[in-house]
Amino acid sequence: MFEILIEIDPEINQDYVELEDGRRTLYVIMLRALYGMMMSSVLYYMKFQEDLKSIGFQGNPYDPCVANRTVKGNQGTVTWNVDDLKSSHANSKVNDGFLSWLERKYAADSVGKVMAIRGLRHDYLGINLDFSVRGKHKLI
Repeated sequence: MFEILIEIDPEINQDYVELEDGRRTLYVIMLRALYGMMMSSVLYYMKFQEDLKSIGFQGNPYDPCVANRTVKGNQGTVTWNVDDLKSSHANSKVNDGFLSWLERKYAADSVGKVMAIRGLRHDYLGINLDFSVRGKHKLI
């Protein structure tokens, strides 16, 4: 990463590179406490996962940010990364119920408005998902 920073602006960044144990190391000044941001992310993750378990979701053993539950005979899946979440189920009423639960659970905590986007195209984690062809999905 520091090679890129040096390439972008060598006059500024070169002054902060030092040789340490035979390796070039870039030292930076943090404007915010990185450990605090990491800890808040971990605490959010733990709380959200417990909240999902309380309504019947089970964590996915292969991806810690995926949870599933069976509702009305079909699997419902929630994927998330920090505050970006995608919920899917064959029955749109199940998704409506999950959205209502999110609004009650989190908007009441003054976290802010829970926003939902519906339709055949979604932006999730910077990936455009296109479900406009039945039975297929396209990543744009």
